[in-house]
Amino acid sequence: GEPLAHMLFHRDMEPALLEAARQRGVEVLRDAIDDVAIHGSRAQLQTASGASVAARLVVGADGLRSRIRAGARIPVVSWPYHRTALVM
Repeated sequence: GEPLAHMLFHRDMEPALLEAARQRGVEVLRDAIDDVAIHGSRAQLQTASGASVAARLVVGADGLRSRIRAGARIPVVSWPYHRTALVM
C-alpha cells in the first residue's frame, strides 16, 4: 500500500535547494565543464567560460557521456537494452 515514488516539480524544488546550498556556503556555478583533472584528493575543473575551479567534491550529474566521469577516469561497462526510458 506504500507509494513507489513521489513526483516533485523542478520549478518547486530548485529554488529551495539552491537557497539551502547558499546558506551552507556552497558555491553554485552554472557553467559547462570542459575538462576535469584529479590531483590526489582534489579535482581541478575548467569551465566553458574559462574559469578554473578546485574542489574536494564534484558531483557528476551530466548524463550518459559524462565529462566528469571521464575526467575522473571512472570506467564504464555497458550493453544495449534496446529500451528507452525518461526519468525526471
